[in-house]
Amino acid sequence: MLTDYYRKLGGEIGAAGLELNENFVAVTSRTDTSVHWSRDVSIKGLPTLWSSVGWIPFYAENPDAGADRFRGGYLYAELMGPWGNLRIKQIDGETVGAEIGMTVQLFNTSYPFHYHHPQEIYMTLTKPQCIDQNKYMVMHWDSHEFDHERRADGWTVNIDGSDGRWKKWFANQDPSHEWLTYFERNAIHAFHAKEGCNQTIENSGLVTVWARSTAQDNEQSTRLCKSPGGGKVMQPDDTAVCELRDWKP
Repeated sequence: MLTDYYRKLGGEIGAAGLELNENFVAVTSRTDTSVHWSRDVSIKGLPTLWSSVGWIPFYAENPDAGADRFRGGYLYAELMGPWGNLRIKQIDGETVGAEIGMTVQLFNTSYPFHYHHPQEIYMTLTKPQCIDQNKYMVMHWDSHEFDHERRADGWTVNIDGSDGRWKKWFANQDPSHEWLTYFERNAIHAFHAKEGCNQTIENSGLVTVWARSTAQDNEQSTRLCKSPGGGKVMQPDDTAVCELRDWKP
């Protein structure tokens, strides 16, 4: 049980996890899928599915994953894929790369800069209280906004979001505007749920559905960017270093 897990974990991480877990239905119910979906795919339309999928405290025990509130206030679930409820490796000898799942992020948290080899799409379900309640960014690793240095097996990318630079990188997201986002391989992206609205647990959070088509090639792990000193990145205005590895076509 996640409640027992967070209680044993304790501290700010455990407190954030308990806050999200105890208000899970309220957070995940603040959705609107009517604009783009013929059927409600949120917990309101598919309550049994959302309750039965295995929710994982993805970053709770990862000391590099930003602030403690984010580490405790982030849940990840995989419905279909190598670790999902539905696991299909092949159909008629063809590799199945489809991977589908959901995420829930507590308000007043920031998912730091990260990247991965699998191509991915995110679909925002949360209906915000105001336009700037939830933000996201995605930029190709070789953007002119970053400094890059070639390594033998990839690229070192230096990010500096200080002095307000990060604000022009992020866009508002909600179910009717900027609701569908595509992440190319090694694209650097982040999710920021800390602005606007005088947010409370009853009216906010960030709920998404995600999908990948390459679940069985290259490296599947999500990798976090770190501070130049080898620590962790807490907020979008921090400096960060991303050690991208080449992927094989």
